[in-house]
Amino acid sequence: MMSIPFAHYRCRYNFLRCTVRLFSFLGLLGVVGMAGVVVNDSLVLVNYLCKSGQSRDVSALVAKGTAGLLCAILLTTVTTAVGLLPLLLTVLAERMPR
Repeated sequence: MMSIPFAHYRCRYNFLRCTVRLFSFLGLLGVVGMAGVVVNDSLVLVNYLCKSGQSRDVSALVAKGTAGLLCAILLTTVTTAVGLLPLLLTVLAERMPR
């Protein structure tokens, strides 16, 4: 569950870099969408690690689980990022001088 605060902090940091305002409605939708991806990826990884066996070497188990689920995690992240791309383009279009 530590991934949620880290994702929120990073989204706020990147949003402040792109815009002057703290959040807009579209930015908030993007933050919620990306936080959903982070939580989903974390749950998939933890579920896979719990099912893969009871090993004493946690670092080896995490490395094996991450390598096994890399494709699924990347596909989830890429599809959500592409789906949120119109929100980013809208925010950037608001900043362009007229």
